[in-house]
Amino acid sequence: MSRFLASALVPDLTVNCAAPGLTEVTKMSSGASDAYVGHLNDREVSGRTTSVDDVLEHVQEILVTSMVTGQVLITDGGNHFG
Repeated sequence: MSRFLASALVPDLTVNCAAPGLTEVTKMSSGASDAYVGHLNDREVSGRTTSVDDVLEHVQEILVTSMVTGQVLITDGGNHFG
């Protein structure tokens, strides 16, 4: 979807998608069991759950450039490697 929109809207707009992993202090993480969160943390290169600040920092980096479009920004501490 991001790539389709990006190709349709270039050069007027850039389009990217934020794809956070299990994020602290959200409904997604509050409903997860401690065992599940521990399992995910063990798989993450960073060894911890993603914070809202981690996601915001990643998105802010992309907002300042006009040369990145059609990308999915995975912010999950490396969990997608496992």
